[in-house]
Amino acid sequence: MHRQEEVFNRFRNSLIRMEGHLHMVSSAIPPETQSAYFHAMQQERLTRRRMGTEQVSDSEADEAYRNLYNELSELNQKKHSIVLLAIAGTVRAYRQLEAYAGEAEGELADWVRIAFSEVSVGLQVEFSGEPHVLVASGLGGKGDRMRFFSLFTSNGNIPFEDYQRHLIEKEFAYILFKEGCEIDRLTVGKRHVELLFFVPVSIDFFGVISKVVEECNQYGNFLSSQIFVTNVKKMTEAEIERALRVNT
Repeated sequence: MHRQEEVFNRFRNSLIRMEGHLHMVSSAIPPETQSAYFHAMQQERLTRRRMGTEQVSDSEADEAYRNLYNELSELNQKKHSIVLLAIAGTVRAYRQLEAYAGEAEGELADWVRIAFSEVSVGLQVEFSGEPHVLVASGLGGKGDRMRFFSLFTSNGNIPFEDYQRHLIEKEFAYILFKEGCEIDRLTVGKRHVELLFFVPVSIDFFGVISKVVEECNQYGNFLSSQIFVTNVKKMTEAEIERALRVNT
């Protein structure tokens, strides 16, 4: 876990050093989709800057909005329309993205969620005069808390006893709440624990989950100290099975 801890601590420290209020994109969006969106945004801004038309006019934004509902429009055209509304960044564009978010499907739904979050943060900066920072990760987040997935396994791949399962549920809930975390989902399997939860950026994340394991292990040393952690995506059943086999 040391390599993961080092990487996360660097990331956490960079966020802490940022000035302003942190906002997490709430939805779980694949990193490749986020990368494609922000690349398209950067390219559009560069193109408009070269043409001397950095601002998106109201009429241009309205046309982009209508294009989203045009059945003849191709996927890339609709992506471009979403980018234009995000660059417009007005209250009207915010409402248009909000409306389309209820209609979009698949990849377009992810694009419009990012754009909506970006415009929302931009408007808060404009209205409050204070700095706000948008942060996107694969599993999303809430406010200034980032969503993580963690996998805990039993020591020696031995099935949990009933008292151990109850202890896990009790200690995880108590310690994580005390540390300002919020459990999204806690699943205690036969030989493993899946935890999806929101973590404040400011806390020592690995210190907290290590504390959870230590507290549980006071009653039988039944949890492995090898913990898998990610904010990119939830593990699939096949990936969990592979992790259990490695831990045997």
